[in-house]
Amino acid sequence: IIYSTELLSQTKKDMEDLLSNPHVLQEAKRHRDALVVDSADGANGTIKEDQLLKVLNVIIRTCQCNEFPTPEAKAVREETN
Repeated sequence: IIYSTELLSQTKKDMEDLLSNPHVLQEAKRHRDALVVDSADGANGTIKEDQLLKVLNVIIRTCQCNEFPTPEAKAVREETN
C-alpha cells in the first residue's frame, strides 16, 4: 500500500461525500424507524436489534453533523479542505 497526501485527501473527500449524502441519512432513518415500529408492536428487541439500533443512531447523528444546507455551503467546505 502506498500512502500519499493525495490519497489521504481523496479518502477524506469520499468519506465526507458519503456522510453528507441525504440518501444515506434517509435510509438509516428508515431502517431505524422500522426497528422502532417492530419493537412497539410488542416484540421484545434482541441484543442484535438493540446493537443495530445503536449503530443506526450513530450513523444518523454523524450524517446530520455533515449535512450542508445549500450546495454553496458544501462548495465552501470543499474549498477549505
